[in-house]
Amino acid sequence: MRLHLSPKRTRPVEMLLVLGGLLLFASSGCAATRVVTRVEAFARPEGPKATRYVLVPGNGETTPDNLTFQEYAFLCEQALADAGFQRVADTERAELMVYLSYATSAPQTQTYTYVRPIRGQTGVRREIQTQIDPKTGTVSETTTLTPIYGVVEYRTEYAERIVYEHGFTLEAYETQPFLETGAMVKAWKVAAASTDANSDLRFVMPFMVASSRRYLGTSTGHVVTQEISKDDHFVKQLRARLAPQPGD
Repeated sequence: MRLHLSPKRTRPVEMLLVLGGLLLFASSGCAATRVVTRVEAFARPEGPKATRYVLVPGNGETTPDNLTFQEYAFLCEQALADAGFQRVADTERAELMVYLSYATSAPQTQTYTYVRPIRGQTGVRREIQTQIDPKTGTVSETTTLTPIYGVVEYRTEYAERIVYEHGFTLEAYETQPFLETGAMVKAWKVAAASTDANSDLRFVMPFMVASSRRYLGTSTGHVVTQEISKDDHFVKQLRARLAPQPGD
């Protein structure tokens, strides 16, 4: 029997606020080749070692037949399987109800600094040529001064760029207390985030899922920053299972 699960769901904007500490300093240097992510995971120390789960939407009014949810759920299911979890179809067989939430912020202006080398004259090269008049034996010298140019200083400059904050969370609740009393007892949670000039969550999502898969059901103890390449084996697996990637 499939039961209707209806705990309080997280709206996308609320979810980004929850992830704010992760999103603030997570940035990508080059979205086309790699993505920088920040992951934080929590787990109840005395929590059960449950592995059977059902994955359900955690975004506002999103339903399981939503195509966006289905795509992101598929990615998370691969990561959960890699971590030893088993997806089941029947809620009564599940030990965990795992809620998937995801969001992308509106465009934001980010100020950043960079160091610009300033070129200028760094010195003078002096060349002396000596000539002897063959008739008179007079010696004469000609001095040539040639400027030398190079970096004379490094100057800190400020610039702005448009970025987007991406994030997703997986929150696992114990099924038995919910079925018995309706209580929502959280077993573990993982949150991943990335700030990028690329506005496409579909591009960034496989990188965030890949970076979080080692921490599902565990506690990181701190925020873990990772740089994930598009050539990462797990990322390539995820993207290939969704759709062939030209040039990969």
